[in-house]
Amino acid sequence: MATLVTNEHLTPPPLWLIFTLTVVGISAVSVVAPILPDIVHGLSASPSSAGLIMAVVSLPGIITAPIMGVTADRMGRRTAITLCLLLAGVGGLCAGFSSQMSTLLIFRLVQGIGSAGLVYLPMVLIGDHWEGSQRSRYIGWNAATLTAAIALTPFLSGLIAGIWSWRSSFVLFGSALIMVYPAMRWLPNRRIADSGLREQWIGAMPVLKSPHVLTVMALAVLLFMIVFGVKYTTLPVSLSIDYGLPPFTRGLLLSIPSITSTFGGLMMGRIHNRIGKIPTLVVGFACYGIATILFSTAPSLTVLVMAAVIFGVATEPRFLPWTKPWLAPGRPTLEARSSACTEGRSESGKHWAPLVRVVPSLRLALLPHSCWVA
Repeated sequence: MATLVTNEHLTPPPLWLIFTLTVVGISAVSVVAPILPDIVHGLSASPSSAGLIMAVVSLPGIITAPIMGVTADRMGRRTAITLCLLLAGVGGLCAGFSSQMSTLLIFRLVQGIGSAGLVYLPMVLIGDHWEGSQRSRYIGWNAATLTAAIALTPFLSGLIAGIWSWRSSFVLFGSALIMVYPAMRWLPNRRIADSGLREQWIGAMPVLKSPHVLTVMALAVLLFMIVFGVKYTTLPVSLSIDYGLPPFTRGLLLSIPSITSTFGGLMMGRIHNRIGKIPTLVVGFACYGIATILFSTAPSLTVLVMAAVIFGVATEPRFLPWTKPWLAPGRPTLEARSSACTEGRSESGKHWAPLVRVVPSLRLALLPHSCWVA
């Protein structure tokens, strides 16, 4: 049966709304990272539980990202995104009131269910309404917005925690609830009505089984293991234990990679079109390797800052080349579900990397990540 694509509004949603959804989605990780040692200490937990706090928010994405993709195709983009915003906001705010580690993990799990969809559905919205060079440009802008948010949110989180307490930083998750009204007001409820769920997945299989997309999925798992294992789990704990840095300083240091990454995002479309996707990915991997080695051997904070700058350069080359398989013209029915499947694989990398035991020594903790880079 032919696919029916329906749109309640023909006008594309405002770009600021799409970019803000991306910011809300990534904040589940970037807000908590600088205050991770304070949460562990405040709840009288062991340092190794820091990995669990980060992993539990990405765990739902392995399962729910594909489900959200089907929901966005069948029930509409606006419906899926509104549901994600409600789950992310309620789960994040309630986590800040937790008095026990088990309670915090439950609410972080709820938050992760909502955040999983908010990370990739904005890309689907861009694919719905723009094509060609304009689509590539907006994807680059979205990536730049994401990395700018990653630079700003750890700084704000650390600042708030330094002035008040780590629980106060969880107020930032209320932004998800604030975005519910703009999402319902301006997002078109584009949906794809196939003859059935089975036919939807059969239609997506040719894209998902292609060598290009399978390679993308494997690289996504690897890179997310590096990013989430090093930057968001091991590094914050080590900065507290090894260097005795307060939340504000930890947040500032965690923001450095995103500053250089933001400039890369703004120029990513031009760089990719000029040198190609393979050289772009090669440069990214090389920077990851150099930064990880510097992290694991840094004799001082100065070297750590240098490693953070290089780490940021490595972040952007992965975004644009990977979006093209499921945002290609002529495949409007595959965008949400195919992107969701790849996001689910990426979430598996986010989930397993933080579970590597957080040890007091930054160098020992980074040894497995150095092996992955090699």
